[in-house]
Amino acid sequence: MTKYKFLATISLMFNVFSFSHLLFNIYKTQNASSFSVYYLVGNLISQTLLTTYGIMNKAPEIYYPTILLFSGLLYISFVKIKTEYLQKQQKEKKE
Repeated sequence: MTKYKFLATISLMFNVFSFSHLLFNIYKTQNASSFSVYYLVGNLISQTLLTTYGIMNKAPEIYYPTILLFSGLLYISFVKIKTEYLQKQQKEKKE
């Protein structure tokens, strides 16, 4: 892993950069309807496993960016729950 770890670092940094643009758009619009629950749960599990792998192999170039991606997925999940499920419940109570 140590021979080409810079490739993992560069790859994950590009991933974090592109994901941050997506997060900024979700923050502005407060709309996460394009993400399914299955996508979010699957990615949260995936990022958890990748973080665990990075920690077990003492590879901060893997687990630091992955923790950032995980926190972004948690934010998307929060926005999805807040905007879709809680607002639907409030509308149903009014009717």
